[in-house]
Amino acid sequence: MKISPNALVFRCLAALIMLCAGALAVANPVHAQTPPLAQLKLMAEAAKGQWVAFRNWDGRQLIYFTIPVTYHCGLAEIRYSLNGSDLGERWPVPACNPQMPFNVDAQKDKIYLALEPGSVSAVSLQLVYADGTQSPVRTYHPCENAGEATCGALVE
Repeated sequence: MKISPNALVFRCLAALIMLCAGALAVANPVHAQTPPLAQLKLMAEAAKGQWVAFRNWDGRQLIYFTIPVTYHCGLAEIRYSLNGSDLGERWPVPACNPQMPFNVDAQKDKIYLALEPGSVSAVSLQLVYADGTQSPVRTYHPCENAGEATCGALVE
């Protein structure tokens, strides 16, 4: 089975998150704890290429914010804009559960937008960390020829 580069990166990041969570659980077998903010920031920045993903599915354009939401315990705010760079929108940041710092509940936590097909050609995004520092504004486009695959391309 052929794996796309984005899928491979996503799997590596998921494995890294699990490894870090496992290391925390071993270090404190009673319960895991939220990693220090500096560590969360490094992990989020390492995953910057996957902060936004696009998918054409079931007659809709889905835009995923799964990776930033995963780092919710280190975030104060997620700013974004569709087809522009004004960052006038705010993505809901789930409450942090220190015992499960990377847990995202797909049933109650918002992780994607569902829009008209082809209505968004770019998403600009900025993370505001719990200490008030801000990531650079980054812009993402749908991958070319992705079909129904989930993929986003960071514009450098």
